[in-house]
Amino acid sequence: MFYVKLVGFMIASYLLGNISPSILISRYFYGFDIRTKGSGNAGTTNVLRVLGWKAAAATLAIDVLKGVLAVYITIDFCDDFGGMLAFVAVCLGHIYPVFFRFKGGKGVATALGAIWALNWPSAFACMLIAFLVLAISHKMSMASISAAVCYPLLTLFYYPNIFLSGVLIAIVIIYTHRSNIKLLLKGEEKSLSVGKSDVVAKLGKHKTPAGEALLVAGESRSVYFPPVLRSEEPKDYYKNVKEPKLGEKKRKVAVLGSGVLAYAFADVLAHHGHQPMLFAEKEEADRLKEERTSASLPGILLSKKIKYTSNYRTLANKRDFVLLAMNRNEAEEALPKIKNHLSKDTILINAITGLTEDGKTADKWLASEVGNPVVSLAFPIEVLSLVQNEPATFYVYGSKKSCRKKVTELLTGLQTRAIEEKDAKGTAYLGAFLDAYTAAAVLRGKTKDDSFFTIARGEILALSKALGLKEETVAGPAGLGALFFLQEEAAYASVSEDKAAAEAAIAAVLKLAEDKKIELPLLKAVMEEMHREDAMAEEMAEEAMEEELLTEEIAEAFAKETPEEIPEEANKPAQELSEQPVNPAVQNRARAAERKVRYRKRRNKKRTSHSKRRNA
Repeated sequence: MFYVKLVGFMIASYLLGNISPSILISRYFYGFDIRTKGSGNAGTTNVLRVLGWKAAAATLAIDVLKGVLAVYITIDFCDDFGGMLAFVAVCLGHIYPVFFRFKGGKGVATALGAIWALNWPSAFACMLIAFLVLAISHKMSMASISAAVCYPLLTLFYYPNIFLSGVLIAIVIIYTHRSNIKLLLKGEEKSLSVGKSDVVAKLGKHKTPAGEALLVAGESRSVYFPPVLRSEEPKDYYKNVKEPKLGEKKRKVAVLGSGVLAYAFADVLAHHGHQPMLFAEKEEADRLKEERTSASLPGILLSKKIKYTSNYRTLANKRDFVLLAMNRNEAEEALPKIKNHLSKDTILINAITGLTEDGKTADKWLASEVGNPVVSLAFPIEVLSLVQNEPATFYVYGSKKSCRKKVTELLTGLQTRAIEEKDAKGTAYLGAFLDAYTAAAVLRGKTKDDSFFTIARGEILALSKALGLKEETVAGPAGLGALFFLQEEAAYASVSEDKAAAEAAIAAVLKLAEDKKIELPLLKAVMEEMHREDAMAEEMAEEAMEEELLTEEIAEAFAKETPEEIPEEANKPAQELSEQPVNPAVQNRARAAERKVRYRKRRNKKRTSHSKRRNA
């Protein structure tokens, strides 16, 4: 009976450790997952850097409390031996939470709470050691590792009975800090810093004044999205970065696209040590080789290691990966030109978003068009941060696990990382929804209005619920969390310069919503406004043609009335000519035509001003 009870308390302690305040606070109060920011760790230190001291204090208190409760309650029912097992169980629950895909924190705060419940003097001594090391080094990881190493030795002095559990937990904590140890050895470990939670305002309430830089929480530097396009001189943000030597791991990657996305991916892959080849027309390819700048990214000096080609066969043949970075309309035109030249082992990386007319996601459409494996990407932030050597996270989904692993390895390097996303359906649909609302934001004048994104959030939630998408995916960084970045980066979306692609993206989502009997007033209003503007443009073009015809008729009328009189009277004095009577019929027709032209111009001017007021 004792062992049954002991197992029960161990399971309960593990589940208690699964409660991750850092993930819950970041998701439900800030609209993103803390594991996608800063160091990617769901612990107090990362919360402090990203969200500030208030969120960090709440995280620390809850993490310590769950360690105290797990051990204290177990000791009451199962003596000290049970307390030691509960100590291990609650720490493992915090580090490897089953409810959060076994990706949690590093166990320091929870271990502190458990130590306190087991033997408070040793816990107090560990805290003093950690504070002393932190004061000297200003590195939280060094303080945590030092305390973990000292803890087993302290138990020998204070409470020898728990020495074995102390050794086990010390090993686990040191293991979870293995990446920090590597950085410490290289001298690259970051010092402890405090972020400002007001820069990561609650979803739907963030607003950055025009022209100001947006500080992405969790990063040590500001990510300047608009200034990258205002830069006077192209800048190489990787100038002082040592590129890795990959050796046999170097991959040949074809990048197909002509916008911001394609150039950014090619630049990053080159700086990661791979061999990217970018498709461009002959003249553009020659210019890019010489100048290393693109109209899409005028503030960026592209890597000189990027190769260019205007031949589809050269682009696709014998490539390890082909990355499609374009909208779906462009992909439909480009795909037939490359698919016959693909090698059997080539993996297609799908960075296309949007839905087909029948509601199929881009990854499913692409997989049905080619026989090669297709791995898709989702990225909550836009690509401008990539070319500025800023931290970024990709979510990889689709195809076989082996293919996803290869793409993950390709995209991980320097300041980027890739995470496998198991919910392919939800990620693909959310990408299409965000694509549509990005297009709507662009068409409304590249708005940053808070109300637009608040309404967009509600409509995405309603449509996601109707499709049965997982709540975790919808609320995650590839879902509603991306709206925070979309508000700042809508102007640089891949559909921004292609009105046909924008209209197609919105129309496909509206069709899907209609099938599911969901109303999307915001998207519908944008689409109706587009149709009104198109109709007005056509009408104005027709009226301009009519005005031209009327002008020609007036000229012909004058010519028919006096075709032979002009030569005969050419030698008469000007005063005599001016006294000649004008044909009243011709004069009346001319005046009527002029009045008609003036009326149509006034009407078109009024319509244009009304349209501008509606858009405003």
